[in-house]
Amino acid sequence: MLKLILLLLTLLDYQTAYQQIKKSDGWVRITKGEPIIACFSICKSGNNLIIGGVSREMSSIFYTDEKEIEWKTSGYIGDYATSFLSHKGFLLAGTKSKGILKSTNDGKTWFATNGLTPNGVISLIEHNNIIVAGTTSGLIYISSNDGIDWELRKELNRTINCIVSSFTYLFVATCDIGIIYSSDNGYTFDYLIKGQESPRGDFHSLIIYNRKIYTGSHSDGVHIFNLSDFSSDGWYYDFIGINNSPCLNSLLKIEKYLIGGTEGCGIFILPDDKTEWIDFRQGIENQNVKCLLKGKEYIYAGVIQYDRNNQSYGIYRRKINELFEMN
Repeated sequence: MLKLILLLLTLLDYQTAYQQIKKSDGWVRITKGEPIIACFSICKSGNNLIIGGVSREMSSIFYTDEKEIEWKTSGYIGDYATSFLSHKGFLLAGTKSKGILKSTNDGKTWFATNGLTPNGVISLIEHNNIIVAGTTSGLIYISSNDGIDWELRKELNRTINCIVSSFTYLFVATCDIGIIYSSDNGYTFDYLIKGQESPRGDFHSLIIYNRKIYTGSHSDGVHIFNLSDFSSDGWYYDFIGINNSPCLNSLLKIEKYLIGGTEGCGIFILPDDKTEWIDFRQGIENQNVKCLLKGKEYIYAGVIQYDRNNQSYGIYRRKINELFEMN
């Protein structure tokens, strides 16, 4: 009887150890198909995942069925996409230097659009029945016919890293002058804190969740603006720093968790009820994480680098369930 009890306890220990190993799979690199060595942007359309990136052979837009995960080259070769917008059954891709492309078949083939001079398009967003594009040269373009034609709306003279929309407002993350906003579809802009370039600096990422703006900065963590707290002086904000103060290239919100992709330090998470970031880097510890996306079962992370012989970069994924097992 004692031997049987000891055997059962041993088996239980093995089972517990196996579950712990299984529970902490961490980030796993996706290697099937075209060998992706750098990913600058990622989105989902239909059943497909679409990325703007670089393989060993070319810069392009790549796609895969999310179930299969085997990267294929789209009909567009020669430049990579730095931003995407999936909207009303079509896709728009802002490229590094050749303007904006459009796809009507979930990213398999692309065609050019009109009116936007060759520019790096870093951000695309739908706002009040128009589509807004922000460029590296500080120009804001708009389209009122689903991205076919573009017209210049505003010259900001600062790199536009990210644009988001909330109700009647456009919020823009810039280099140098911080976060600005427009309440008239991009004709005029003001600072979030009126009359002040504050918080001043480079902001690389921007999302809105539950009436809060989360902004990822170049070197000092995340600033959080509560959209319910607007006054004549603008919006007030909270600040939560991050380990070693890395650049927050990308932000993603999944339920109560804010996920931050950093430059050179992997990925951290910030629960709504915490004031300190939690390490979520297993398998992706020292990587430059450029973009993040929530899929059906996985979180996807695009990692960038410029050495075509390096095997450890490209696209990673991690099970969403592992997020809810963090303390």
